[in-house]
Amino acid sequence: MEHAVPLLFVGIDPDTGKTNSPTVWVDQEKRELVLQGWDPDPQTLAECADFERRRATGERDTDPASAYWAPWVDLIGRARARGVVVRRARIVSEPVTEYRNHFTGDGASAGAEITEAPEAARLCASAFEAVWDRAIPHDRYGL
Repeated sequence: MEHAVPLLFVGIDPDTGKTNSPTVWVDQEKRELVLQGWDPDPQTLAECADFERRRATGERDTDPASAYWAPWVDLIGRARARGVVVRRARIVSEPVTEYRNHFTGDGASAGAEITEAPEAARLCASAFEAVWDRAIPHDRYGL
């Protein structure tokens, strides 16, 4: 009997309710994404294509006008037009893997959380500043 490596859970739609779909898994033997659930939307297909292209060629879509980046570029552009200063810090776990998502401590997808609580905003701001003070600039980080 052939021994199969189990699928690695990547994430689940936080609005899935009790249907457990859509969910993303990784087949570690075949090095493929496994999408459980409904037909993926165009954004998900674009993200999967970008991931596969990066794995195959080492290159990825960096065109801010592409369908993949357009929603993000639009969001940041609107924020900056309102005078918002935009900074981004990435926390990288090492050893680095090719998979990324936001997870809780038990491996479940963290999903989105929205609050208007001032103490939560202060906590996030102070945590970000602590990370920013210790950060390695992107162009100086290496594996």
